Amino acid sequence: MSSRLLTLFDGPPPIPRLVWRLAVALASTSIALGCASILAPLLGEAGAYLPLIGALAASAWYCGVGVALLAQVSGAAIAFLFIARREPLGPVRDVDVYGLLAFLVFGTLFLFLTANLRWNARLRRNKRDLEMIAHASHDSLWEWDLATNKIHRDGNVRRIFGGSRSDNPADLESWRRRIHSDDVGRVWDSIHEVIETGRIQWEQEYRLRRADGTYIHVSDRGMVVRDKSGKAIRVIGGIADVSAQKRAEEQLIYNASHDALTGLPNREFFLARIRSAIRARQQEGGKTWAVLFLDIDRFKVVNDSLGHAVGDQLLSAVASRLKQCLPLGAGDIAARFGGDEFTVMLEGIEQIGVAVRTAEQIQNLLSMPLELEHHHIVITVSIGIASAGPGDTPEDVLRHADIAMYRAKADGKARHAIYEPIIDTPAKDLLQLETDLRQSLRQQRFHLHYQPIISLQTGRIASFEALLRWEHPRRGLLLPTDFLLIAEEAGLAVPLGDWILREAFQCLAEWHRAIPAARSINMNINLSQRQFLQPLIVDQIKHALQECGVDGRFITLELTETMIIENSELALSRIHQLRELGIKLAIDDFGKGYSSLGRLLEIPVSILKIDGSFTSQIEAGRPQIVDAIIALAHQLSIDVTAEGVETGRQCAHLAKAGCATGQGFFFSPALEQAAIQPLLQREPLWTVNAPQVRPHVKFATNSL
Repeated sequence: MSSRLLTLFDGPPPIPRLVWRLAVALASTSIALGCASILAPLLGEAGAYLPLIGALAASAWYCGVGVALLAQVSGAAIAFLFIARREPLGPVRDVDVYGLLAFLVFGTLFLFLTANLRWNARLRRNKRDLEMIAHASHDSLWEWDLATNKIHRDGNVRRIFGGSRSDNPADLESWRRRIHSDDVGRVWDSIHEVIETGRIQWEQEYRLRRADGTYIHVSDRGMVVRDKSGKAIRVIGGIADVSAQKRAEEQLIYNASHDALTGLPNREFFLARIRSAIRARQQEGGKTWAVLFLDIDRFKVVNDSLGHAVGDQLLSAVASRLKQCLPLGAGDIAARFGGDEFTVMLEGIEQIGVAVRTAEQIQNLLSMPLELEHHHIVITVSIGIASAGPGDTPEDVLRHADIAMYRAKADGKARHAIYEPIIDTPAKDLLQLETDLRQSLRQQRFHLHYQPIISLQTGRIASFEALLRWEHPRRGLLLPTDFLLIAEEAGLAVPLGDWILREAFQCLAEWHRAIPAARSINMNINLSQRQFLQPLIVDQIKHALQECGVDGRFITLELTETMIIENSELALSRIHQLRELGIKLAIDDFGKGYSSLGRLLEIPVSILKIDGSFTSQIEAGRPQIVDAIIALAHQLSIDVTAEGVETGRQCAHLAKAGCATGQGFFFSPALEQAAIQPLLQREPLWTVNAPQVRPHVKFATNSL
């Protein structure tokens, strides 16, 4: 109904609004005049003007005071004409004049009263609308009277300050006391600057103490009201709680500068800190600072064998231990640089020796066993240490630490190294070597050489060990010790290992087909840790055996103690699967690693290979370790192969002690494939029980 009335009084669009309202007012006045003529006999001449006053009030309310005033004058004129027409020949009566004057006076007063009521109603509506807007926007409105220093506020203020209404500040000083001590100076200076400089708008963000003592972030905005002379008389504004927005902004900033998995600062944050440290040292001098670059040794093995979920848990555990073991001061920081790499910056140290001791502490703590997803994991880290020199950029410092870290890996891993300019050139050579490795793998520049393994009971060839060689385009023939570490770091160990398996299987198949006397010959092949822990390694070996037509009983795969002990559960499962294919397992370099004798009872290995460093002790008159290993193997029904046999005395002692087989330069170096078939066709025989007898077989001088 109300919408219809509003539509009626607003009038149709083609007619101007003012003309329409005037028409409505005149119509209501005319209707009132008609009513007055009817009521005059009943109410008297004066009472007849009551309908006119009522019409005037309606016109004022709906059409506006100005339009109603115009209608009042028009109504008075119409009334006068009405009186004159009623008595055209007689004199105007006093009652008519007085009634008309009363209509004008009381009508005017009534108009002002109506205008006041209408204005107050509009103010109340505007205030209500403003409060609803403030409520919807979570703002609290306030007004500061500069003359009295009193603050007037709306009902939403409890949202901001909390507590009861009496707890909320009513004057400027109590509001000031609520502002955080670190912000109050800035806020007060800014608002006084706006007031004194003639500006109108003011806006600040600051921390405000609530009634319960907690602080929130607020956004406070206001406008300065000035008198005609330009003097500020009051400030009107609104205050809103922006704590949630502030937390979201801080979280975004944190996420942009921290690693999501470990919670440590990320690469960009770390580089920014190094830049800051370099500037501080250039401007102020001061103490030395250093960067430690950490890389988890064999981390890819964990990812490939136990899955990325366990790998992520390992990274988180490393980050947690870094936080524990570093006595981080105000400038020290640990960060995750990417992948399995972490960095640490130590500020304010007296000398580089402090960084070395910190690196040792990190290595000791991180080498402690971890239990992740019911897996017992032991890790080591290689650490490079560097500090900024004159003119170094943050990228230079990190590159130097990275180079030092790779030097530590090249020296055997699980250690640290300090950057020196002299090691920069080898680092560049390593990068070139990695590039050459990738190209050579595509161009098939790798070859296998085969070293005979001799039976110490019969003197005949029992097996061959396949050994990898790389025909480098510039550096010539390279041994595995020259490039295998780089191949592992570059992720090439697995494709290289797959190629070695197939190449060795094919050679053995050719020997078995071509040489009847070689049909009992075995092939020993080394597996890298990454290759052995691949989920599909057993299927790949089975498929390669079938393709090449080789019986698994003639294959011996050599593993290191570390590979088995560090991944005992998975290694045990792999070994059982390989034994089902008829493949034998040998522990290579036995005695150099963990040498967990208890594990030997659980792992179904067929052969222990004694490391050459122990074999060499026979010549020095200290054969006790070799004898103990052979005796232990006999107790466990495991065969023994001695590596590094170089003299007849060593050979004779090993044969007498019951060692099954031996290999080394005393018998033969590793031979090219082309030299193997002629050798097997001659059916060579070595004398192994006389200390001074040399083998009677001669080999090509280019064999390794």
